[in-house]
Amino acid sequence: MEQRIVITGFGIKVPGGDDHEDYLQHLLSGSYHFTATDHLTPHGETLLLGEVTGGLGELDQKQYRTLPRTSKLAIATTIEALAMAGLDPGGWTGGRVFFSGLQWGHYASGRDDRILRQ
Repeated sequence: MEQRIVITGFGIKVPGGDDHEDYLQHLLSGSYHFTATDHLTPHGETLLLGEVTGGLGELDQKQYRTLPRTSKLAIATTIEALAMAGLDPGGWTGGRVFFSGLQWGHYASGRDDRILRQ
């Protein structure tokens, strides 16, 4: 049986950016926002890392302070995806199906700062 998949919107948080538009600019310009550090590994190896430091809008308010930052990032990217799809996250009623996937990780890493020089 054939299944249809419709992608109507996506949300993204990246180091040095707040949303999909910032991510696109990073891709087009070839810029990256990673730093090399050696104080996080047991033997001082160089580690590349990128930290998402941007604000999370309403999720930065006091009533959400008990949520882990990873949960706030997931919620914020879901809200961005719904907005891109033209959907109101607060206006949902029964009968609709919503699937959200989360990709957490990195697209470039290494233990050598040669990556930064390329």
